Amino acid sequence: MRLSMPTMRGQGLNSWIGSVIALSATGLSAQVLQVSNPADAAQALAPQWFASAYSLDANTFASTAGLGHLLGDQSYLGDIQYAPRDGKNFAIRETQVAIGYQAAGWRVSIFQRQSLWLDIEQKTLDLLYANMAQRRLDPHLTFAIDAQFTGYQSRGLKLEKALVFPVVGEQTLTLGAGINILTGTDLRLIDAKGNANQTVAGFRYSLNTNDSFSDASYPYIRPASVSAQGYSVDWGLRYVLNANHSVALAVNDDFSSMIWRNMPNTQLLVSNQETSKDENGFTRPMLSGQNDINRRMITQVLEPRYQLTWAYNDSQRYWNIFTQRIRAQSMGGLNYGWRWVDDHWLSLGWENAFKSISWGYTGPVFSVTYRMQPTRANQPSIESLSVAGALAF
Repeated sequence: MRLSMPTMRGQGLNSWIGSVIALSATGLSAQVLQVSNPADAAQALAPQWFASAYSLDANTFASTAGLGHLLGDQSYLGDIQYAPRDGKNFAIRETQVAIGYQAAGWRVSIFQRQSLWLDIEQKTLDLLYANMAQRRLDPHLTFAIDAQFTGYQSRGLKLEKALVFPVVGEQTLTLGAGINILTGTDLRLIDAKGNANQTVAGFRYSLNTNDSFSDASYPYIRPASVSAQGYSVDWGLRYVLNANHSVALAVNDDFSSMIWRNMPNTQLLVSNQETSKDENGFTRPMLSGQNDINRRMITQVLEPRYQLTWAYNDSQRYWNIFTQRIRAQSMGGLNYGWRWVDDHWLSLGWENAFKSISWGYTGPVFSVTYRMQPTRANQPSIESLSVAGALAF
C-alpha cells in the first residue's frame, strides 16, 4: 500500500535564491517559519528597494528532510532513521520569493510562495515505514490510517503601513498592518482515513479519500479553468523599552479567504477486504467512488502563523528569543549575534522543536541564514535557507 505525497508545479522556486540581487537584512528569517512584521516598515531610514528568498523543508519523524523514500518515490537503502513522535506528526515544505520598495513607513512588494503541509498519525507512519523497509508488522494490531495534506501555490501583492507612537521617555510603540491580495495557481487538499493490518498474504486495508486537485482531469468532467482569488491580513507591533531592549508580536495570514473556482474533486473508497480472487490467486481490491464532473467551489482559509520575540542589542552584540506557532505546532529558540568587523555581523542560533542550529551573516547590503539539524541528532529533520537585503538610494 502506498500513500503518495502530491507534487505541484513551481517547486523550482528554490532556484530563485541564487538569482536574487541587492540583498540585505530586509525580510530575513532567522527563525524557523517565515513570519514578517509589518511594524518593521518603520525602520527604513531612507527609501530602498528590497528582496528576499526563503526555503524550508522539515518533518518530525525521519532523519531525512525529503519524503520520497517513505512514500515510495525513491529507493530505500536502509539509510533513514525513523522515529515519529507519539500521536500527530507533520511535515512542512515552503518557498517564497519577494521584491519590493519601502519608504516613510510604507512597504509594497510582490511575491510568489508555495506551502505544503502534511499531518499524519504515528500508526500511519509505522505502516508506511514497514512497507518502505519491506518488514512485517504485528498481525494482531490494527493500524489507523489518518492523514491530511494541504498544498497551495500563489502569487500576490502586499501593501504595509507602520506608525510610531511615543510612550514614555525612550519607549515607543510601533503598530503595523498589511494586506495581501492573492491569486492562487495550484491547490491540493487530501483527507485520507481508514485502517490496515498485517496478514500472512500481506496487508489488508480499507481507505476513504477525499481529494481536490487543481490539475486533476478525468472523463466527462466539465471543461473549465481553475482560478482563485483571495486575501489575507498581516499585523504586528514592536514595543521599544529602551535603547537596548524591545519586544515584538507578528501575525501573518490572519483573517484570510481564498476562493477556488472550478475545482475537480474525487472521493474514493478503496479496500482489499473482498474474498474474491483473480486468475493468479490474488485478492481483488474493491474500488468505488465518484468524480465531481461539474467541479466545485472551495473556500480555503489560510493557517495563521504567530511570532513573539524579545530582543537585546548594543553596539557589539545582540540576543533575541522567539516563539512561533502554526497549526497547533509550537517552536522556539534563541539567536546570538556579534559584530565581526565594521558593519559585518555573524550569528548563531538554536531552536527546540527540531533541535536545529543556524548560522548567519549580515552585512551592509546582504544577509543570509542557514538552518539544519546537527548530525549527532536522530530526529526530526530540518533544512532551511533565507537570503534577503536592501539597496538604499
